[in-house]
Amino acid sequence: FGQISNLRNFIVTLRNSKDNKDVSSALLKFVSEIFERTVIFFVREACLTGDKNRGIRIGNNTVEPVKLSFPLSKPSIVCEVLEKGRTFFDEIDDKVVKEHIFNKIGSPLRPKVFLLPIMANGKTVAIIYGDFDQKEPVPVQLDVMEILSNQAGIILENLLYRKHFRKTVKTVTS
Repeated sequence: FGQISNLRNFIVTLRNSKDNKDVSSALLKFVSEIFERTVIFFVREACLTGDKNRGIRIGNNTVEPVKLSFPLSKPSIVCEVLEKGRTFFDEIDDKVVKEHIFNKIGSPLRPKVFLLPIMANGKTVAIIYGDFDQKEPVPVQLDVMEILSNQAGIILENLLYRKHFRKTVKTVTS
């Protein structure tokens, strides 16, 4: 019953989101209840930029998310997730992930990683990365994660439409 309660709380938090940071923070928090280390990367022109993370430490220091930014280069599973909008959860042998994530935060015990795209208006706007750090991987309900990511994307779209609507109303009434 704890998982259903967490799911309900997550949906309520999403519905009450006032901006895209609220939405991304809520989804990151939910994902971090399953994975030991998580980072949300926002898509910029030709790179992914770390925004927030949970559970990522080097020694006693928390890693700054911006230090986890990296260019998008092919071939890479990250680019595939970005382009196709499909979730990835499997063992990985990817040069980009090794060079730009593992080299900065350390490799997990097992190279099984989670990449969850967040899409809005038909494009991937962010990717959540997760791994189990030094613990053994556990099964993950990917369908639930994808549903929650889709819900987050719908809320991001609604926030954008509301912002545009307010701007239009302001222009018309001025």
